[in-house]
Amino acid sequence: MLLLSACETAPDFEPPDASRGARDAVASPGPPPPSFPPPLDASALLADAPTSGDTSSGPLCPPVEPFGQRQGDVAPDLMLTDCDGHLHRLHELCDRQAVWMFQLALWCPPCRDFAVNDANRIYDRFRSEAPGTFEGWVVVSEDASFEPATRTTCGEVRERYGLHAPVLFDTEGVLSSTFGVPSNEVQIVLGPGARIEHVGRSGSDGIEAEIARVLAD
Repeated sequence: MLLLSACETAPDFEPPDASRGARDAVASPGPPPPSFPPPLDASALLADAPTSGDTSSGPLCPPVEPFGQRQGDVAPDLMLTDCDGHLHRLHELCDRQAVWMFQLALWCPPCRDFAVNDANRIYDRFRSEAPGTFEGWVVVSEDASFEPATRTTCGEVRERYGLHAPVLFDTEGVLSSTFGVPSNEVQIVLGPGARIEHVGRSGSDGIEAEIARVLAD
């Protein structure tokens, strides 16, 4: 048996390094990790969504609150019935470039004069010049005795004046309360999205100019 003397040393021997494999594994590049899209930013989505009354990206149709009565406001919806019993809603016309409403009372001489001389001419002009983008209503509010209009009154007005526009009757003063106007000789013009452009008592020249302006915008 070979014995080592005290002065002799054992041959150099390096035990295996168990951690080397781990270091090599870490140092060696592996396949790239899968990529995922960044998480959605909910606040950005909400910022892009249209809000009530926001018309920055165009008129809303159907319109949404807030509604008002002044020029530039979005008109509230209202429902009226025509002489044949069909229901009409104002907001159903929100895609029109211009909507004209003339409210008359049979006891009102200027209302009757307008119905005779101007109503059909104005309605026919803009229906011809702006097909599909213009609509008009004649709204009968009261009869010759200052009583609320009925379906019978509506039919009498339509036949007497041979009106071409849809003729509606307003038994409960809905149009007057919606726009804060009297019951007679009222002209209203709305733009796209039921935006109020004009409310008042206007002669034929004035109301034609208002309709033409709105259609040209």
